[in-house]
Amino acid sequence: MDVVRRALLLFVALSTACSFDLPNVPPERFACIEEAPAPDGLLPCPESHWCVDGDCLPRFSCDTEQTGRPGCTFASTRCEPVVTPYSSAVRCESGIHTSTSARASSSACGCADGLHCVAFAAEGASTSYPLYLLPEGGALESVDAEVEDWRMCLRACSSEANCPANHTCRLAAVDDAAARASDERGRFTVGVCFPEEIVTSSVALEMQPQPDACQASSECPAGTNQGCVYSVETVADHPDVPAGEAWDNAAIVGRCDGFSSGLVEVGIGCLMGSNCKTGLCVNGRCALPCNPRTPLLCPTSRCAAREVERNRGNLPPVVDSVFVCD
Repeated sequence: MDVVRRALLLFVALSTACSFDLPNVPPERFACIEEAPAPDGLLPCPESHWCVDGDCLPRFSCDTEQTGRPGCTFASTRCEPVVTPYSSAVRCESGIHTSTSARASSSACGCADGLHCVAFAAEGASTSYPLYLLPEGGALESVDAEVEDWRMCLRACSSEANCPANHTCRLAAVDDAAARASDERGRFTVGVCFPEEIVTSSVALEMQPQPDACQASSECPAGTNQGCVYSVETVADHPDVPAGEAWDNAAIVGRCDGFSSGLVEVGIGCLMGSNCKTGLCVNGRCALPCNPRTPLLCPTSRCAAREVERNRGNLPPVVDSVFVCD
């Protein structure tokens, strides 16, 4: 009997010694070899990720490790698109930005170092208001027509943290037929810093791709009860080349809209932007949005970029940088 008992105790001890808990590893963190599809045609990572350096990583992530906030360390890196034959992504690469939101120097999309050429599809040429990131040489392949004179040189981005004031990180379809033809399930969209009010070099153009965009109430239609109101807008996925679940972004954007009664005037104390008529709460007071190109709108202060935050209930807050009279 003692022999049986000792054998049982030894079996339990050995069983306990050999047992262990498997680590809880998310599926997207499993190792991958390359971006090429498997024999069954499936890509090695989920739709929201891409294979880089042996790991499935978020393809809309420009993050420098061990930093206090998301985004690249602009002193040494910048957010760059990376296009493979099977997908496109963004990540921090060496180099610094030289400029932002410049007009393309020619129809061939000449852009300064660190910027990338984006075209706007003409109304009716696509199903919504799309942006297209053009390959070198500037040939637009996906749509029949584009808005004339609206080729822009823009930064790549993965969030508002990568963009300057009054820019929204929006999706652009990578317009590269060769890449798209390689696999019909390819994921060919990247983020670009879209300026809510287009910056031009010398000529002030009347037409805006989004006519109701504003940086100050003076830019809204005269004689109407409209002011420049900043609110949270969902940045829609691209209708033709969707990123799917990889993209879930929102931004704080300015639009000409009617002031709502009961909201707080500029200069009065506030807790959040939704308390204010302008939609902006900066340093505990409702702030007046301004256009840095017309600083006289701030007669007793300066027009400066300030970081603002909007809460969205249970969703993560939206943080962006906008110009206000400070």
